[in-house]
Amino acid sequence: LTMTIPGSSFFTGKPMVCFPKFVSSKTNKLEKTNLCPNEKNIFFTSNIYRISTSIYSSRNKHIYCAFNAKSTRERAQTPHSGYHLDGLNRRFFEGWYFRVVLPGEGNSFAFMYSIEDPISQSQFSGVGAQVMGPGDGYLVQHSRLVKPFWGERSRLALGNCFEPVAGQGGQAPKRLVSEDLFFKSVEEGFQVGALQHQGALMNRPGSVGPGPKSTATSCKWSYTTRPVYGWGGGVDSKQLSTAGWLAALPVFEPHWQVLMSKGLSTGWIEWDDKRFEFEDAPTYSEKNWGGAFPLKWFWVQCNSFSDTEDLSVTAGGGRRELPFLPGATENVALIGVHYRGEFIGLVPWEGVIQWEIAPWGSWEVSGSSSKWHVQLSASCQADVGTKLRAPTVDMGLAGFCKDTFSGNLNLRIWKNSAGQRGELVVDAKSTQAALEVGGGPWWESWKETAEMKEPFRTFLNSPLPIEDILEEIPSVLRPPGL
Repeated sequence: LTMTIPGSSFFTGKPMVCFPKFVSSKTNKLEKTNLCPNEKNIFFTSNIYRISTSIYSSRNKHIYCAFNAKSTRERAQTPHSGYHLDGLNRRFFEGWYFRVVLPGEGNSFAFMYSIEDPISQSQFSGVGAQVMGPGDGYLVQHSRLVKPFWGERSRLALGNCFEPVAGQGGQAPKRLVSEDLFFKSVEEGFQVGALQHQGALMNRPGSVGPGPKSTATSCKWSYTTRPVYGWGGGVDSKQLSTAGWLAALPVFEPHWQVLMSKGLSTGWIEWDDKRFEFEDAPTYSEKNWGGAFPLKWFWVQCNSFSDTEDLSVTAGGGRRELPFLPGATENVALIGVHYRGEFIGLVPWEGVIQWEIAPWGSWEVSGSSSKWHVQLSASCQADVGTKLRAPTVDMGLAGFCKDTFSGNLNLRIWKNSAGQRGELVVDAKSTQAALEVGGGPWWESWKETAEMKEPFRTFLNSPLPIEDILEEIPSVLRPPGL
């Protein structure tokens, strides 16, 4: 597809422009095209947000609509995708989690990154990278140096160089770059954005706090991701804050945001001497930020079901400290489901969430609202699981939780009618659920209910368009992270 783009500096020296997707003026939906037979000299538009110049095409009258819509990256981006560092001299961490479910043998990888106290320069300051691999494998690399870390404040883009390639003068890019440039510049480190992820790590725990030891020696990877669901619907839907509009305020910490409930990733991962190649593997990502992780928590995540493709679920709950009330705590939880283009979100200010979680091996979670009732029953064998590190108040990045990729999950969803449980619309099973417990103490099963009382229930249900208002403000003037 050859196009003339008058007066656009974006395409200087790049006369060939390919649009792998376009917005049809007939359906008003994003459509795929097969107009890219030769990708070598093609400049894809996925890195461009908006262009207002006129587009002329001799082959497709509707192609211009793609420039009037947001790019795939921008549409799929949830609130709080950016780096939340606010410049205050206080205890602070931000952590990111990326999971890829490989086809075939049921293997998964999870990549976890964290930065602690980059401003205060405390005894816990540092950058950590952890990988959880097949067979409960584990790898950790940590450094006290925080200056090599970088993150963009208004979109998902971050990275760190633990060790530059020799001969590069100790310099490494502090922005997203191509796969080739990254590996030419970074010997050990990582970079990740909404659509790409590269890295190379070694077993170098450095000065990390007490916790699990590495069972693997090295890991190297590169893959790209096509978003399917963010949080709130598909890439053409309005994306939501996982914890509601109150997450825009630095009050109830730590905060939690699901970045991508489901994506499809293609690429490769080298785990010690074994290489895994994959295409359209289900992927998931989320993040936390604040002072430290909750005092106690549980988590269930799955987007790979044996009998249902277009389905993703995330459930989590925890006990956190309340601001301005020393020693006071509250229990919070939520369930989020994406199913056939629809988002089912159950939160305490709109319904009731109940759970009973064993110290290890059993997760029973249910939630109800006026429209839906959702029930998750998950379990795993007693001898599986990997201990992981999480940012803590008193020990820094220390062993504080346990995860498994081999959870058995039964997800059932009913559509309520007149306040009563009605039709069963989903009854799905998986043997690849990610399950987690963290914090403590875990001497016995944890049975709780999260239900917000008045007047806070009405207050949080108020349709305050904080994020919509902030979206109209230039990114440099918004609070960091939004």
